[in-house]
Amino acid sequence: MFLKIEFGTGSRFGRIPYKKASELVSYAIKKGIRKFDTGNNYGNWKSEPLLGECLKDFLINNREDYIISSKAGTYSKNNQHSKNFDPQYIENSIINSIKNLNSKYLDNFYLHGPNLSQIKTKSLIQKLKNLKKRGLIKNIGINTHEISLIEKISEGEIEEIDNLL
Repeated sequence: MFLKIEFGTGSRFGRIPYKKASELVSYAIKKGIRKFDTGNNYGNWKSEPLLGECLKDFLINNREDYIISSKAGTYSKNNQHSKNFDPQYIENSIINSIKNLNSKYLDNFYLHGPNLSQIKTKSLIQKLKNLKKRGLIKNIGINTHEISLIEKISEGEIEEIDNLL
């Protein structure tokens, strides 16, 4: 059984002890949840590695049975937020996310909160296409709350984008 429900880790997940987090993830899997979403800076940089540790034993022999998503581009420290969509930073973030999540690839990688000019940077799109070609990410996505950006993506203006969140 594969549920459409997705287990999101947000910021609070990174604050709970491993034992409780592991119980939550195990319970979700027992109930049929196979989709997990996190972000590299969620929970003060702790949610993603915690999720990876909780999923580790499940992924060893059955990685293809799970859909794992992560995000990067928003940098948070001490409740201060900034954006960084430099192609090398994004590549490093993806590689770190893969390591943190005890995986070989991400099913979905989302740029977290970019504006249109940041997305249209050719070197960024080229970097993401290359990472996809190398098999490190399967789908390129955008996480946004900007209506104008949602419209542009849904109209196909940025054809490289597979998902919108």
